[in-house]
Amino acid sequence: MSYLSTTVAWDTIRSITHPKVAQKIADNITGKIPLLYFLNRMGNKEMENGGVNYMLPVFKELASAQFYTGLTSLSSNEADPFTTAIFERKQVTVPVVASGTKMLQNSGNNPEAIINYMAAIVEAAEESMKSALAGSANGIFSTNTESDVGITGLQNIVSDTPTTTVSGGLDPATYSFWRNYQGACATNFSTSGRSSFDTAFYSCVRGDESPTIVVTTQAAYINLNTVLTGTISFNQNNVAPKVNYGDLAFEHIYWHGVPVMFDSYCPANHAYFLNLKYLKFMVHGERDLSFRDWITPGDQDALVARMYWAGNLVCSNRARQGVISTNLDTY
Repeated sequence: MSYLSTTVAWDTIRSITHPKVAQKIADNITGKIPLLYFLNRMGNKEMENGGVNYMLPVFKELASAQFYTGLTSLSSNEADPFTTAIFERKQVTVPVVASGTKMLQNSGNNPEAIINYMAAIVEAAEESMKSALAGSANGIFSTNTESDVGITGLQNIVSDTPTTTVSGGLDPATYSFWRNYQGACATNFSTSGRSSFDTAFYSCVRGDESPTIVVTTQAAYINLNTVLTGTISFNQNNVAPKVNYGDLAFEHIYWHGVPVMFDSYCPANHAYFLNLKYLKFMVHGERDLSFRDWITPGDQDALVARMYWAGNLVCSNRARQGVISTNLDTY
């Protein structure tokens, strides 16, 4: 009986984490996270290649205009229109471990067995990384700040307490322009959900700028769909999307011309009204869900590879973002 050679086994294992395969894995991960998929689709995933942190200019005030006539002395006071928000780069890794025992169990004369086994452990690593990036503990929906090891989350950037929550190193108690909108659904969705959504949306509108996407919980999404059924506020031919989003791949409805979708990681009773012009998902080019090659630990009978990601969610204008944070999940 012939058995799968060590060389063939290694070739098979390495093929699983070949750069082209690794890119497919990265696409699989971000493609399963609604908000990250949308950020990527809209060009808001921005690659970077180094530096200590992310420094974003933030507009804070206009220069003083002066009406005058004749020989009025004209002011030349220099304006100070910008300050800087500083976000740290965050890093996460997931091990991909193939134990010697499992390798032996899946070796032999059937090359498909080792392929299926390796594919299974890589898929498990994908799910772990997806949960890490998307979650409310340390992912994009977290409360993490720049001093925390996890991603700076929406619960920090678009805060339930916008007058006191520091984000990007700027204190909204000092800088009133650095406050997002925060609203509440007073009782339940059937009574005040629709009006709270309208108020939040219009509170984030400035001139020709409005929220690009609304992300909420599944329960709140179902409630919104229920109260909108039979109206002309969404999904009608004459209420076209403000931007050609193409196939968004996730369940969504158009409301005020922007997509509303739900994310299982969105905190309970929350809805985020996001203007993506000012919100970016920064990713280091060398840690974009990349793989490090397999090694054999000195004290274990195993093969270990690692999946890496480095970057952060950053914002340059909190005043264009909004959140509703109560009673949305109850109809």
